[in-house]
Amino acid sequence: MDQGIPSILSQTLSSLSPREALQLAAALLAALGTLLLLRHRPRRDRLLARWDTLTRHWVPVAALALILPLALRLALLPFCPPPEPVYHDEFTHLLVGDTLAAGRLANPPHPLRAHFETIYVLQQPTYSAAYPIGQGLFLAAGELLFGHPWAGVLLSVALMSAAIVWMLYALLPPGWAAAAGFTAAFHFGAAHLWIDSYWGGAVGALGGALVFGALGRLRHGPSPRLALLLGAGWSLVWLVRPFESVWLLLAASAVLVAFIWRDRPFWRTWIASVTLFLAPLAFTALLSLSHNHAVTGSPLTLPYQLLQRHYGVPQGLAWQQVIPQPPLQTPEQETMYLWQVDAKNAAIQQPGTHFQNILKRIQGFYLPYWWLLPFAVAFALPGDPAARFATAIPVLALLAALLYPFFFPHYIAACACLFIFLIFQGFAVVSRWSWRGWPAGAAFAVFLATAGLLPTLRWIPINDLAALRPDPPTRRLRSQVASHLLAESGRHVVVIRYDPTHPVTDEWLYNAANIDEAPIVWCRPAGPDGFAELRRYYPDRRFWFVDIGARCARLAPLSSDDPASVVEFLAPASPAKSIVHIQ
Repeated sequence: MDQGIPSILSQTLSSLSPREALQLAAALLAALGTLLLLRHRPRRDRLLARWDTLTRHWVPVAALALILPLALRLALLPFCPPPEPVYHDEFTHLLVGDTLAAGRLANPPHPLRAHFETIYVLQQPTYSAAYPIGQGLFLAAGELLFGHPWAGVLLSVALMSAAIVWMLYALLPPGWAAAAGFTAAFHFGAAHLWIDSYWGGAVGALGGALVFGALGRLRHGPSPRLALLLGAGWSLVWLVRPFESVWLLLAASAVLVAFIWRDRPFWRTWIASVTLFLAPLAFTALLSLSHNHAVTGSPLTLPYQLLQRHYGVPQGLAWQQVIPQPPLQTPEQETMYLWQVDAKNAAIQQPGTHFQNILKRIQGFYLPYWWLLPFAVAFALPGDPAARFATAIPVLALLAALLYPFFFPHYIAACACLFIFLIFQGFAVVSRWSWRGWPAGAAFAVFLATAGLLPTLRWIPINDLAALRPDPPTRRLRSQVASHLLAESGRHVVVIRYDPTHPVTDEWLYNAANIDEAPIVWCRPAGPDGFAELRRYYPDRRFWFVDIGARCARLAPLSSDDPASVVEFLAPASPAKSIVHIQ
């Protein structure tokens, strides 16, 4: 029965893919190099002293961490171009950014809005995305400053990386804080969903790093500047994840109250700091109320609430009743509504399964298997009050996540810096292990860190970058169709037609903030006279039909019986070319 450790290791190694074997070999070489480099104690002490000297101040380290993801991702552009939006959420955030870039909080309703009905977008009383504006602010900055919203994504990841370094310097020794900060910049900044999509995550992580970095320093005494940064960090989290920001505000407020109670003789100084903490909150509240009023017509009605009223999504918290199905305009909207109802019922009826799914997603996103050991070591240690607080916050985030029937890792992006902190606190403990005078712990820590980092980078082979997101085959065909049309002369209207094999998660009907000025208008005629109405409204545009299936899309100009005019876009997984002219 017992196969023995050698047999188990042999079976495990034989099951590795070539890429995994190369990554494991690289991690072993890094560990071996560390072991030999630090074998002699005098050399070890000199190297560690030199590292401590280089990383003594956080400012140059934060500057390098800011530059690192930018340099890595821009260097990879020849192999992996800027991402194309594929998820509903990405198109929705892009609509927010495009609206803000146009100088508006909302867009006027379109006269033909019935033909533009889609998921997570309001058509009345305004044409607006139903999402908060935090991610859109950065996308708008990228569009205005650099001409492309992805530049805003790069900016958010760069600032997040620098802020995580600043936060870590409040809780770890400088040498360990620098190592953890560079690891975070690599982990989140190279071939990662946060930098290769428009879905968001880095903005919330930036806000969380400012919150926890400020709290880590405020424990030494009141500071108006730190209180201002604390409020600014929380405001960023509010602007991207209002629900999750509530528990974060409660936790931060409780810590501030504890600090004031501890330093009762200096309470007047603390009150001055708390006043500055409230200043960004007041500004954010004014911005949110203005956004609500612009989108919904009422400062107290969230776009989410209006979306629920019109479309029944997103479903509410666990204790809230299922939203009754409203009249929906498209089969895709009805399918999305029913899917969300089923997901909510499943989360309520099977809370254990829901809890396990949340844990799996957190582990898969923030905690590579190789980093679970140091994370567990840090989690199990009593530590100082800062460490106990850092372990309590992810637990609080997990409990809060159970109150909502859906979960994605970016919901708790504010905790990203805490995961990095706990992992490297564990690495600091592991690195002190020794065996017969050899720095076995340091070598083991380097092995675990490298093994956890290499799969994130996806550098082996480099072509894997193109498949960073495991999308269904048709999801990237929309961008191919758009590129094909932009190469044609004139402006276009694309009439979308789905066949029964088309997945609801692959929605094509998303438009720019100013629909009538866009080079391509995507639509689905509503009613028997819908197509004629579109033709009358857009007399100077070329009309196209696009039939979308599970693995291909066929584009044809209006009223053309010539088979050679049909263009078929095949899924990338197909052995044929992406674009094939049918003869």
